[in-house]
Amino acid sequence: MDTSAPGKRTVSAILRVMGLSEAKNYPTYHRVLNRACWSSRAASGRLLRLLSSVFVGVGPAVLGINALAYAA
Repeated sequence: MDTSAPGKRTVSAILRVMGLSEAKNYPTYHRVLNRACWSSRAASGRLLRLLSSVFVGVGPAVLGINALAYAA
């Protein structure tokens, strides 16, 4: 099982960043997100598809990877 981020209280931190820590239904958000099984690979695939549909649209897309970024 992959986790969205290492460390304790990750769900609480996410809810706090989103401004939901003071929400009336905070316990429901926390319970649902805390019990879910997260896969970073599946999430990144969905994000890539969403971004490509918004910014690329229809047609081919060319992606480039900078090899120097991996050398550091």
